[in-house]
Amino acid sequence: AAVTEGIAVGPLVARAGLRTPQMTAHLLATIERIAPGRLIAGLGAGDSQSQTEYATFGFSTGSIADRMGWMARTSELLLERGIPVWIGSTHPDGIDLAAAVGGWNCWEATADVVRSTVENFKAA
Repeated sequence: AAVTEGIAVGPLVARAGLRTPQMTAHLLATIERIAPGRLIAGLGAGDSQSQTEYATFGFSTGSIADRMGWMARTSELLLERGIPVWIGSTHPDGIDLAAAVGGWNCWEATADVVRSTVENFKAA
């Protein structure tokens, strides 16, 4: 990232619930300082596939509402710094957040999921 100028960089999905929103935003802002204007901050709240990883590291998965709240707060902090955010989620609250921040990326989405999500964005 430090030696190129035309490639966007960032995590596909950084799980917002593994660190405080302030820490996650700070860590991603470090990438922004290394690659100014090229960071796309992908954020997710975790899903059923994350359960084992959470348990392995001794983290509580918390409720979906808690995880969505952390993802929303992290998004706010990043957007305040001018860093674009893409939300990785198929949960309705995550999709609403993606519409609010202007970026959505969906893990293993079928064409039908993408189509219906785009139709719902247009209808909203």
